[in-house]
Amino acid sequence: MRFNRLSHQILLVFVLVIIVCLGISGWYMLQISGNIVTRKISEGDQNFAGRIAQEVAAEMASVKPTLTLLAQTRGLRFMEATEVKGEIDRVQKSFPEITNIYVADVEGKQIARTGTEELESVSKIWSFQVAKGGDELVSDIYLKPVTSEPMQTITLPIMDSGAVVGVLSADISFQRVMCSVMDIDVGGNGNVVVVADNGRVVAHTHMEQVPELDLSRLSAVEAVLAGEEGTMKGYTDELGRQVLGSYTPIRELGWGVVIQRPLADIDAEVGQLRTTILWVTIAGVFLAVLAGALVARQIAKPIGQLASASERVAQGDLSTPVDVKSSNEVGVLAHSFNQMIVSLKKSRDELQQWGEELERRVHERTAELEQRSQELADTNVSLEEMSRHKSQFLANMSHELRTPLNSIIGYTKLMLDGLEGDINEEQQKDLHTVYTNSKYLLELINGLLDLSKIEAGKVVLSYQTFSISELLAGVIPSMEQLAREKGLTLTYSVAPDIDHLYADKAKTKQVLINILGNAVKFTNEGSIKLDVAESDGDFIFSVTDTGIGIKEKDLEAIFDSFRQVGPAQIAGYEGTGLGLAISKQFVEMQGGRIWADSELGKGSTFTLTLPKKRVASP
Repeated sequence: MRFNRLSHQILLVFVLVIIVCLGISGWYMLQISGNIVTRKISEGDQNFAGRIAQEVAAEMASVKPTLTLLAQTRGLRFMEATEVKGEIDRVQKSFPEITNIYVADVEGKQIARTGTEELESVSKIWSFQVAKGGDELVSDIYLKPVTSEPMQTITLPIMDSGAVVGVLSADISFQRVMCSVMDIDVGGNGNVVVVADNGRVVAHTHMEQVPELDLSRLSAVEAVLAGEEGTMKGYTDELGRQVLGSYTPIRELGWGVVIQRPLADIDAEVGQLRTTILWVTIAGVFLAVLAGALVARQIAKPIGQLASASERVAQGDLSTPVDVKSSNEVGVLAHSFNQMIVSLKKSRDELQQWGEELERRVHERTAELEQRSQELADTNVSLEEMSRHKSQFLANMSHELRTPLNSIIGYTKLMLDGLEGDINEEQQKDLHTVYTNSKYLLELINGLLDLSKIEAGKVVLSYQTFSISELLAGVIPSMEQLAREKGLTLTYSVAPDIDHLYADKAKTKQVLINILGNAVKFTNEGSIKLDVAESDGDFIFSVTDTGIGIKEKDLEAIFDSFRQVGPAQIAGYEGTGLGLAISKQFVEMQGGRIWADSELGKGSTFTLTLPKKRVASP
């Protein structure tokens, strides 16, 4: 409905007053409400982080002091081997976090160890050499191969009258801490992170999504490891999201707990309040318009019928003339309006005839383009559906398979180690089959996920500068354990001129673990050696074993996905055929090369190179 100038002014005053008043009050309420929601969430997360910190401290704080006290026990030196074993078995039963303990003399010969494995020499193990020199060594947090549980190795010298008389070493598992944290639900896409004193991840709500274990670069992690307690808003977390972080230090351990919530989730909560305020504002504006229209109608009633007729004409209705019985200016205007309707109707009929003819010709020419467009649209819908199903499958496999498999592997290992009670020989055989097949399936799932991310172009390189010793500290201990279990010797050497590397640390570490793990798997007796050197602007890593070897014709095929060749396939060695394929992709993404030299029955040498300068990801 159109009114005269006075009606416009009345309607405008009503609308402006309501909009300005509601707009100012609504904006003020939004600002206050947003701050209240943020403060409420941060206070709740701060208290929650404090409770988690107390639980972790209570569970882990006494482990290292107990080991230190055990190493300082003067009578330990004079005990018989059976007494030493009884002592360390007692400590292990008291602390389920300790998965393995051994005591060795200064020559490196084990005096006793937990479990049922045979005693062996540890003289060439790096951690033993450090402790033999009188220093204790606490390794970085690392993931145990296959089970992916967070581990830490503590190696201590056994002192007597100021002299080192032996070495005590223990492997600490943070599996229970990790599982407890992974079970915590902080709502939405939030997560709980427990970090060690060097910034390494001990536990994470979404451990499988963490691209690297070192989170020391995060602002909240820096603050909590400095002993601070508080909240930080707007920093980028390890998954690349803008988050609100609430953190509390675990002072007994020098660790920290950080609870992170994406700002997008917080905005969603505030958005509910904003929606309510918006609807209230819209309702107020609607009432203002209605009230203004009623007042304006009373003022402009004489021309109301003419305004209605004008609207009908604007909508295309030319059949109803204006019925205004008046002899004043309004009556004259109504008569002229009716004459205009007659002219418009005649012109519309002529234009309609021309339009129908034009539409017929255009329709004939465009029918075939339309058909092709529909076919393309159907094809795109099918492709999008296939892509969605693939993504959903990978997400389901990650959540529904990896988590229960880790639990199956962990509990089966506990039963095999006798920690859940005695089992007979037949039960042990069945449990070993479950354990072996579960590890194989987990390895296959992890490999498939990594390969899918690579093929989808979702793998991003994260370059950093790090020392060669830091890299090897995260690789050698776990590989030594695998080698010892097969009676093999693992050694390594680093050229003296190599100090620091500039590469993707996590992916380089994964490549070395894959290659060394294959060397242990396919070597039944003898040794494995890792050499690190530098030549012509490249860092060169070589792994040599005395294993079963590979035929020359099969050397190229070993880097293909899902391929096992030669004796490895015939003899039934377990494996997914993905490790070398993924390693090749990670090396080439950093501008390097990887290849193998081998002679059947005499062993193999796998060599990879990494350039000194950074190379952009393809």
